[in-house]
Amino acid sequence: MDSVLPGATYCEILTIDMQHILGRHNETEAFEEWRFISQVSSYANLNNDVGHIYELIVSMAINHSGVPDLLRPAFRRAREFGYKYIKSKK
Repeated sequence: MDSVLPGATYCEILTIDMQHILGRHNETEAFEEWRFISQVSSYANLNNDVGHIYELIVSMAINHSGVPDLLRPAFRRAREFGYKYIKSKK
């Protein structure tokens, strides 16, 4: 299977829908969780006017500190199951 991100296949990318964690919202900057992900992401696709896509990708090759409480279960799961990236989307 071909890599879709450096060294990762689709099966190695944990995708989380932030609306399931934070509820329906438009103002991402108002949330500590989005600010954290923005700071630690290695790739961002921000509101490109094509269906209001908003995605950030965090590499799990880095040990992130200060993960907000609501995101800890996703980061823990990514580590437990060997995901290489977390893709957060709105």
